[in-house]
Amino acid sequence: MSAAINHFITGLVNPYCVVLIGIFAGALLAWRRWRRTAVAVTLAALAWAWVWSSGWMVWVMGRGLERDFPFVEVASFPEADAIIVLGGGMTINTNDYNRAEMWAAADRVWRGAQLYRAGKAKLVVCSGPLAGITTVPLLKDFGVPEEDIFLVEDAKNTEEESRMVGDLVRGFAAYRENRIEDVPAPTAFLVTSAWHERRALQLFAKNSGLRLIPAPADYEATVRFGPNHEWEIKDFLPNAEAMYMNGVFFKEYFAFYCYRWLKGYR
Repeated sequence: MSAAINHFITGLVNPYCVVLIGIFAGALLAWRRWRRTAVAVTLAALAWAWVWSSGWMVWVMGRGLERDFPFVEVASFPEADAIIVLGGGMTINTNDYNRAEMWAAADRVWRGAQLYRAGKAKLVVCSGPLAGITTVPLLKDFGVPEEDIFLVEDAKNTEEESRMVGDLVRGFAAYRENRIEDVPAPTAFLVTSAWHERRALQLFAKNSGLRLIPAPADYEATVRFGPNHEWEIKDFLPNAEAMYMNGVFFKEYFAFYCYRWLKGYR
């Protein structure tokens, strides 16, 4: 229930949901003959839509999330006990086309395989409800043996992932060292999108009992608006892709501070 409530609240405050609420409110005010207020509310909703569907806002929101997690070459990483690949970049169409689909965040899978092939860890933990039929086949194609891949498919959000994955990695470390109790604070790479890394670290640091090494992938704002980007008129005009990405980034900020202020996650 907690995960469902979280999804509902973050969806309700999403920028494009706020736009819809504003337009509906403007229509309701106009129906009640409060025309000036209706015009003001409607114009505010449209201005809000313009801001959150423009490319420059992707730069503002995304850069704030990604700049603390620059890309690190795999050779610079130390060795660890496990590689955690968070779900979100892979899905599958079970209707007409029964094959795995790679979304933009599928870079996470490549990053996890890269770390494994470099010998940085011998255990890859994948999360996500469809990881067994999407992420795992791609990892195998990248050269990761199936016997070194473990799944956490029941988690409904990142908070639940942090607990389940932490239990699995600590149990694996204890088994490897032939111990009954969990090994205190095994080391694990946390592979996720750069824009998601801050919140993922926040939750895993609180719940997993692991020492974490961020290994980000999937840079969205940094790729689109690098240091040599030349600004154009189109960067300030509305487009659907920018609206989607800004909604994703807004959710990251909103959830991060909710966990920080309401649950005391630091």
